[in-house]
Amino acid sequence: MDAKLLPLWRKWVIVMALCIAAMTLATSWHAFRESDQGAARELRQTTAIIGAGIQDQLEQALSYGIPAPELVGTEPWLAETMQSNPVIKGLALSDANGVLIQAHRVPQAIQDLLAQRRTGGSERIGDFHLMTLPMRPGPDKPPGGWLHVLASSDAKPTRPLVLSLLAFIAVTCLMAVFLRQFLKHHVDRPLRRAREALNELARGRITGLAPSVHRNPATAVLTALAMRLREIFEANKQVLFKTAEVRAAHFDPKILQDIDTLAAPLIERHRQAPSRLRAQDSASARRKALPLASHLFWAGVVALIGLGLGAYALFHASQDSALRSLRSQLQSSSNALNQAWQGTLEQDRAQLERVLQTTLSNSDVQAHLAKVDPEYLEDVLSQTLSALAPSQTWLVLARLDGRVLASSTRPFSDARPNRVLLNYLRDGPTEVAGVWQNQRSAYRSGVARSIVTVRGERLVWLATRPLKISLDALAGRLDAPVALADLRGQAVFEDGEPLVQAWRANGRQGFSGKLEGQDVLLSSALMKSPGGHPLGTLMMTTTQSGSMTKGQLGLGLLATALIVAGSLVLLLYVPGLLAPVAESAEKLATLAAPTKANAVTAGGLNDLGLQRSVDLIEEQIDAFNTLRRSRDRQGQRQARFIRQQMLQLASRLDDEARTGILADLERIELAGTSGAPAHAETQQQPGQEQDVRLEKIVDEVGILALGFQNLVSRVGDQYQQLDRLVTELREALRVKTQFIAIQQELEVARKMQLSILPRPFQSRDGLELEATMLPAKEIGGDFYDFFALDAHHVAMAVADVSGKGVPAALFMAVSRTLLRAVAQFSESPAKCLARLNDLLASDNDQMMFVTLFYAVLDTRDGRVVYANAGHNPPYLLRSGGAVDIVPSSGDMALAVMDGLAYADRTLVLAPGDGLFMFTDGVTEAFDPARAMFGETRLEGLLADLQGLPTTELPNRIIAEVKTFEAGGPQTDDITCLLARYRGQA
Repeated sequence: MDAKLLPLWRKWVIVMALCIAAMTLATSWHAFRESDQGAARELRQTTAIIGAGIQDQLEQALSYGIPAPELVGTEPWLAETMQSNPVIKGLALSDANGVLIQAHRVPQAIQDLLAQRRTGGSERIGDFHLMTLPMRPGPDKPPGGWLHVLASSDAKPTRPLVLSLLAFIAVTCLMAVFLRQFLKHHVDRPLRRAREALNELARGRITGLAPSVHRNPATAVLTALAMRLREIFEANKQVLFKTAEVRAAHFDPKILQDIDTLAAPLIERHRQAPSRLRAQDSASARRKALPLASHLFWAGVVALIGLGLGAYALFHASQDSALRSLRSQLQSSSNALNQAWQGTLEQDRAQLERVLQTTLSNSDVQAHLAKVDPEYLEDVLSQTLSALAPSQTWLVLARLDGRVLASSTRPFSDARPNRVLLNYLRDGPTEVAGVWQNQRSAYRSGVARSIVTVRGERLVWLATRPLKISLDALAGRLDAPVALADLRGQAVFEDGEPLVQAWRANGRQGFSGKLEGQDVLLSSALMKSPGGHPLGTLMMTTTQSGSMTKGQLGLGLLATALIVAGSLVLLLYVPGLLAPVAESAEKLATLAAPTKANAVTAGGLNDLGLQRSVDLIEEQIDAFNTLRRSRDRQGQRQARFIRQQMLQLASRLDDEARTGILADLERIELAGTSGAPAHAETQQQPGQEQDVRLEKIVDEVGILALGFQNLVSRVGDQYQQLDRLVTELREALRVKTQFIAIQQELEVARKMQLSILPRPFQSRDGLELEATMLPAKEIGGDFYDFFALDAHHVAMAVADVSGKGVPAALFMAVSRTLLRAVAQFSESPAKCLARLNDLLASDNDQMMFVTLFYAVLDTRDGRVVYANAGHNPPYLLRSGGAVDIVPSSGDMALAVMDGLAYADRTLVLAPGDGLFMFTDGVTEAFDPARAMFGETRLEGLLADLQGLPTTELPNRIIAEVKTFEAGGPQTDDITCLLARYRGQA
């Protein structure tokens, strides 16, 4: 790497090292602190569990009335307890007044603190955790002494410090290597290539230099130089073309020889140029390169984020390491669980022994027991036991063969003890206490005592209660969830199912991990029967610290702030370091511009050793620019003349031809300039050398000839197009005249169709009628009609002709006229439709048909007789608000075939009821998403709107349909008719 870049690299390494060191120290301190706090929480919880087990044993001793100072054998027992629990570092006992009785391995300084202490609680003293627990002889009794438990953990969370130091060294080294390689690849190498290319150019040779794909100020130097070399190559070609033009205008041999002498170096340079100097898109090549500072900035941001993630992972790894070291000492939690369970069993034993002793000392029980008559005992003694047994406690008298003689519960089969317990009592002690299963495999905690009757028969008394009570007491004692699994690994009680599933999934052993979203430590212990037979596995969980504390959150925010601050430092500091490189790239980009309008001042590139090469390039470019300006002036004169002539012609043509002529004009103008691209090089014959000065002249003449050829072709096409447009215009005028005539005729037909519909109905005899129709086209095929048959009967009809437009309108007019004629002479609606069908089907060559609903209403009683020829069934609007569909007769539409019969149906309109008739244009309307209006939507709308006046409801229905269509095209004619019967006045 260049020696001038080494200071930049060193500064960057120092900045990155400081940032990484700050992050590492903060993370290490936080990890050490959190690990220490987590260990303290676990130690406090473990101390509480172990202390509760010791407390239960001591309280059991105090319950017998022995004062705390007179307890014997406690010192070896306490020593054994400490040996089995490495976490416990000292145990001490004091009496009710706080005077120390025993202090096993408790430092003298802590003994002084314990003097006269008569309050429970826990506190941290240095590296120790001290917990003081009261020892009560019984419930609701004052403390008879105090138990002091001193605990500490030997695990020291030093691993995070070591890991943090190693991470700092590794990350710093990696960042230094990465930054060195980055500067070498993206800065040093591009500048070295640029310097070599400039030296070659100073010697008179054009070097092929490809632009770099990386975008930063250093590679921008390389890209700008590559572009400039390309422009020098093009300028060399332009000078060759100009010498060819000058040579063609002279005939003096001496002048020709001088021209050839001047052109020889240019021709040689053109031939020696690398093949990769091809035409390229100058616009894309001149795109502004992204600053190197931006690359380094984002690289730094990514590095800091990676460091933050690594620190986060390091924190959790260190915390897990501390927890693992602590959990290795927490194996004693199983012992604590055993101790707490034994204390619970002792408490159960004491309570049940008192119940059993009270039962045996009862005079009635003794009197009943003296008889030992099974039938007598089953009846009389069982009643006595039921009265003596406390809640949820069973008192059972049984033989050693398992037969139950008396029990406080029924049936006796539930109270029967299992044979394992009876065999143990037969061959073992006379009294046992613990847990066993009854004959139905239910777990019970109790006391069993064998007695011998006056007749010499050996019987067994049992006082038991559900094991669930003991487990709940154990959970309260430990302040932790407790569960029991049987020998098959199944949960004995439903509330312990999650613990048992986790225990079973972990290979039926304790573990530390996630359970129901919390970090827990699961401990297990074997539950045995009084005879030592395993009955199941007892387990408990203790919650570990797993959630983010305020301190963790604050440290996380601090780490985020450090990342942001480091990023801002990179963003503000790096551009100043790279200012010389950026300035050099900017000046070289100015030098690479098509014209040298802005001169490059000396001193800006000297820092990179490029200024001398740039000066040599400028001297050679000056000569090229002089010849290019002369050629440009000549081309401009030619372009002005050609442009004026072609623009005059283009102004007389249409837009398309004018656009084509202007495009040709642009090509001709480009061909006359020195910067125009040349055609592909002409093929060189073997043994011949090609003069590159001929290429541009051939290209200009060819483009000029092609432009004029296109001009002649466009003028001819213009005349043909004008002739075709005149013919099409005449035809369009004729068609427009015919269309206007048809529109006028359709408008007249629409007015005639609307005029034949009945006039607004005048309310009479309690009947109100309102109808409306909205055709889909100018004229439609729907129609409605109502007319009086006599003084008390009014006919109503709604019909829909197949199709739309003029044919449907004509068929509609015929159908309506025939309906009115036939209705006057028909006895019923069904006979009317049958006669109408025969008339329409007789001359129906176009196979059209019409659906029709025809009804006759009696205004005296509201009775309606109707017939339906394939039409949509109407809706009956009850005065109470219900909307019912009128049953359909299932008959066929009219005019399909003759000889059809139709059926009459009857309904009665109560005062206030309405009959709503419509065509399928209502239910088959579509919204822009092609969803149909549907009958369900219509029924709901009628239910909401039937309270409107009769004159408003049909128009409101049509308005809702149009709103549903949302401006879309109407697919079919819409017709609505509402008849509302008010009753006779």
